[in-house]
Amino acid sequence: MQRGTPTLGLHATTDIGNVRKTNEDTYVLAPNLLTRDNDVAASRSLVAVFDGHGGRRAAEYLETHCVRVFTESEAYGCDTKAALTATCQRLDAAFLALAADGGSFNDGATAIIVVVEQRHDASVVVTTANVGDSRALLCHVKQPPVALSVDQTAARDDEASRVYAAGGFVAYKNKFRPHIATLSGVKRRLRGTKEAWMRSLGRPLRVYPGGVMCSRSIGDLNCKQSNVLISDPEITEIELSTDHVCAVK
Repeated sequence: MQRGTPTLGLHATTDIGNVRKTNEDTYVLAPNLLTRDNDVAASRSLVAVFDGHGGRRAAEYLETHCVRVFTESEAYGCDTKAALTATCQRLDAAFLALAADGGSFNDGATAIIVVVEQRHDASVVVTTANVGDSRALLCHVKQPPVALSVDQTAARDDEASRVYAAGGFVAYKNKFRPHIATLSGVKRRLRGTKEAWMRSLGRPLRVYPGGVMCSRSIGDLNCKQSNVLISDPEITEIELSTDHVCAVK
């Protein structure tokens, strides 16, 4: 990519994986989003992947409404981080209302949304919003890939602390266990040993109520009613150089 003349190509594919009978993933490719008067960007594109769980309805809803909600945000065109935050929160609230009215279905999805903007000074900025445990990587010609997101899971200490503060808990099954910070030295070491063993078996920690592996999501009505899961995205921003070649999600 040469400064001032970036070339953007968008490609997507999904797979049902090794264990599922259906593919609950969706994606959005929006290469030419509108710009407003006095917009911070001369051009803007959006790429998003939504990893559904518990059904396809949440991922399909996000696929249908993501771009519209983003471009209708009050912050759109002036503060991309704020626009993405508002987008995730509005999508979550709207889908939860739909789920409640539709018989309390509990479909959910993670969301990773990448916005690529060419600014008026010819710089190119990538802003990434992450809700859940989907991932985005920025590939470099000469250096290792750079993570544009950090998984939001029950295994993260800060996320586990927030879950407990909200009245939930983190465990391998639906049986309460106290936060590790409340344990004595011996019990804490035993907990650490058990968790290392469970990780070796490929057993993930889950958030309860609900039993979801990620600690943030869109949808998941049963978890949102208890305020354990949230939809607030974590956002990163990076300016591209001529050595950046692609983002992988």
